[in-house]
Amino acid sequence: MIKELEWDSNYWNINIANCIYENEDEIVEYLNGKNVDLIQTQVNINKTEDIRKLENLNFKFIELNVTYHINIESNKMYGTNFTVANKCNLNDIQNIANQVFISSRYNVINIEKTKEFYKMWAKKSIMGELDDVCLIQKDEMNQTEGFITIKAIDENSARIGLIGVKPGCQNKLVGTHLLNQAKIYLLAKGIKSLFVSTQGSNIRAQNFYAKNKFQVVDISVWLYLFL
Repeated sequence: MIKELEWDSNYWNINIANCIYENEDEIVEYLNGKNVDLIQTQVNINKTEDIRKLENLNFKFIELNVTYHINIESNKMYGTNFTVANKCNLNDIQNIANQVFISSRYNVINIEKTKEFYKMWAKKSIMGELDDVCLIQKDEMNQTEGFITIKAIDENSARIGLIGVKPGCQNKLVGTHLLNQAKIYLLAKGIKSLFVSTQGSNIRAQNFYAKNKFQVVDISVWLYLFL
């Protein structure tokens, strides 16, 4: 199934479609009838035959996507508080986003617009328009050290959208404190299952989630067809 991505196309100023791969004929037929600049698809890494078929159609490997999961209920947490970000925190959060989200699969489209994309993601999550909520961690001087955004998947599970720690505050357990806030926030809503995805090239993030008891549940590849 191939679907045009209206929002993505408008933002990146190119015609983008997403493909849930079923067969080669569908892609060929689509290309004959549509004006598209980029088709993206995400395929489980175990589906090697599908990946080869897509590569034969000139799809190019862009990045690995690693998805983690944790059962919140089975993990001890300390404290009962979380801090929800608001408009007053916007500049601090966007400054962090601008510094930490440097490597992205979107860089192959437009690096400068990628930076703005993550800043916009953070802003919309503060407003509850993209992810549901943005939580922040502050130091003893009331300075923002990091943030995390969360979105409910269903009544039992949620996912982390973004998590960013200010340069200079890394390796100080800020990320772990943000995860703890997220767990407390979600448990208060009766949600006990938490997912997060990161890039295969982001070894630091992978080690971070493993250290915090997340387990890998899926690995997939992003493939792009540029036209």
